[in-house]
Amino acid sequence: MSKIKEKEIEIQTLPEKFRKIASHHIKDCKECSERIYSGIKLLIENSTIRKSFKYANLSMLLQQIASKQLKRRPLSWNGNTFAPENKHQNPWTILEKNLEDKNNIGSWRAFQMAFFLMSIKGTTEDTSNEREIVDLVWFPTGGGKTEAYLVLMSFYMFYERFQIKKAESPRRDGTNILMRYTLRMLTTQQFERAANLICAMEFLRRNPASLGEINGNRFSLGLW
Repeated sequence: MSKIKEKEIEIQTLPEKFRKIASHHIKDCKECSERIYSGIKLLIENSTIRKSFKYANLSMLLQQIASKQLKRRPLSWNGNTFAPENKHQNPWTILEKNLEDKNNIGSWRAFQMAFFLMSIKGTTEDTSNEREIVDLVWFPTGGGKTEAYLVLMSFYMFYERFQIKKAESPRRDGTNILMRYTLRMLTTQQFERAANLICAMEFLRRNPASLGEINGNRFSLGLW
C-alpha cells in the first residue's frame, strides 16, 4: 500500500489533463490491494482454503518440473510396440530428492501471486460481490500468464474437493473449469500445460502427501 500512496502523492506533480485518469488508476490499485489482503486473511483464518492453497502450489511445482525440467523421451519400436526410450523420470521423485532446477522453477512473479491472492475470496465465497468482476491478466508472451490462471484453477478444484464431507453433499468433483482458446496453435500448447497440471493433481490424489487425502473421483480434462 505504501507504493500506492507514494504514487497517489505524485498525481499532484502531473499535468492537469493526466490527473483524472491517474486518480482512477490509484482507485483501482487500492481496490486490488484490498482484495489481496482479504485473500491473505482467508488463508490465515480458513484451514480448507489454506490446504487448497498448499496443494495448488505443490501441483504447480510438479507441473513445472514435468514441463520445464524433464527431457522428452523419443519413441522407438521394440518389436511389439512403440515405447519411450531411456529411463523414466518422475517429477515427485525429483522433488523428493531435492533435484529440481531451483533457478527456473519453484518461484512466483509478483503479479502471479497478486492475481492468485486477489481471486481467493471471489473463488471461494458464493455470495461475494467479487464474482461480478472480470479480471484481465495482460502481460507479454512468456511473462507467466498461463501459470497465473493454472494455479487458480488448481486451487479451486482442490477447494471444491475438500468441501465433500458427506455422501449427501452436492457433487463437487464434476466439471469445475471451462477454458476457451481463440487460436488453434495456442489451444494445443495450453492444453498440454493444463494436462501436466491435471496429471500432477491426480498423482497427489492417488498418493496423498502429508497435507491429507483428497476427496472425490479422479481429476481429468477433455478437449472439444
